[in-house]
Amino acid sequence: MLFFGVKENKFSMHKSAPFIICSFVRQFHRVAPVSVLTLFAVPAYAVTLEIPSVKDGLNLSIYGSINPNFSTESNKFSYSYGDPEIFGNKGSIADVLVNQDRKDSDEQLRLNGLDSGSINFYLRQRLTPKITANSSILIEASKSYSSNWGAYWGVGFDFGSFGEQGRLTVGSYHNGLDVSQTDLYMLNTLNDGGTNINAKYTGIPNLTLSAYHMLTQSADINNHDDYDKGWHHSDGVSAKYDFDFAPRKTLTLTGGYGRSQGDNDTLNAYNTKKADAYLLGVGFGHNDWTVGIDYGEREETYNGAITRGVDKKVYGAKVDYEFTPRLKGTLSYGHSHSKNNTPIPFARMVNFGRLEPYSGVEALFFDKVKQNRYGATLKYKLYQNITLNGSLTNLKTINHVSEGEFSRREQLTANIGASFSF
Repeated sequence: MLFFGVKENKFSMHKSAPFIICSFVRQFHRVAPVSVLTLFAVPAYAVTLEIPSVKDGLNLSIYGSINPNFSTESNKFSYSYGDPEIFGNKGSIADVLVNQDRKDSDEQLRLNGLDSGSINFYLRQRLTPKITANSSILIEASKSYSSNWGAYWGVGFDFGSFGEQGRLTVGSYHNGLDVSQTDLYMLNTLNDGGTNINAKYTGIPNLTLSAYHMLTQSADINNHDDYDKGWHHSDGVSAKYDFDFAPRKTLTLTGGYGRSQGDNDTLNAYNTKKADAYLLGVGFGHNDWTVGIDYGEREETYNGAITRGVDKKVYGAKVDYEFTPRLKGTLSYGHSHSKNNTPIPFARMVNFGRLEPYSGVEALFFDKVKQNRYGATLKYKLYQNITLNGSLTNLKTINHVSEGEFSRREQLTANIGASFSF
């Protein structure tokens, strides 16, 4: 059997420091594409072809998308600690001064998104009056090495007259828990993904129960690394209850828990040994307003040769407002607070000339890391298959060592673009 998925990036002692940091960066940016998350959900804009001549009840759908956008980024990094002793024998006053208020910005407006795209083939067959089989193949292509996801497949079965009793999916990448009410990746503590088997039960009115078992990532062929590591297995459960008080007045309560098991080999100091996480969500809809709130915690345990583990707490909110049926706006806020009692010695970063960890991996090198993310998005549906969008995101990061505040970073990103779907 073929397995399609994304392999979690892990690290071993024999790798060079630059390789380790580059791998960390790939791990941070490896976010499942939206189309993967909806592998079995055919959107309204899909081109549906009926094939009654093959067999009664067989439907074939084909849809795809391309998302060009213009973006600009401002990135400012400032040291607060100042004492070069934190860098060991590699640091100096000159190193501190040159990085005191450093800007790593790309403020030129750049065109992105034309070098990648996706297409999905979706087949649906009614087997009996109460069972429907679904199969899907998603193909994504990108010029970028780190985001060239390749292909995914999945086979699903819906139970009940119209699938109202539940669904079983084999081969999906997304774990199917769907707890988050804000859709902010930094708040999703249940984001472990890979080739898995997941199930949903919806036989109780307004209640959705979900569970998944992820297969070993050593079988995934979408592996950008040259060694075979990753989660050995991962399991999770979730529940969601929807209250419908009146038309366009709803309340949603969600909760989920997941546990992942990694490599126990102590020689691989950068490999996560295990992870435990939970996430709670509340959603409320009232006419044109929708509000989502998330709170979660995640504890990652490492093998202890370099660092033992990271505890993280997250919370945030998102507010959507529908100005018109075509125009929708979103405001969002996310907060992340991580704690590491045994951080990786900072001198490891300095050994290859960099005095700052890359964004997203600070929690491994600092005692405490606080992040605040502010976002605003505006979307306008120009036509059935064309959506115009613009967004502004401000991410503020504060890093702490045991003696106090060490550094600050502020990233401001602006995007304007369009989504073309068929």
